[in-house]
Amino acid sequence: MSGAALRRKKKWRRSRHTECYIKPQNYERSKTKKYKSNMVLRENMAYDAENDEYTCQAGQKLRAKYVGKRKSKSGFESEITYYECDDC
Repeated sequence: MSGAALRRKKKWRRSRHTECYIKPQNYERSKTKKYKSNMVLRENMAYDAENDEYTCQAGQKLRAKYVGKRKSKSGFESEITYYECDDC
């Protein structure tokens, strides 16, 4: 991309009040029919924010059981909530 084209793109982005955007790692895969129909994935379950629980395809509630910590190879620490179903 030439310098002029890059400047035009930056000017357009500023005029639209947008920031740079980085796609999620699974963006391309998440658009496939196979991914969307996989009900085991959390992204495809109904989420109730008020009660912090997911509802699976079978209608069972998955409730938050505990919060764990994970550390990546680069040293970044993150908290992960683990959900479990009481009846399964």
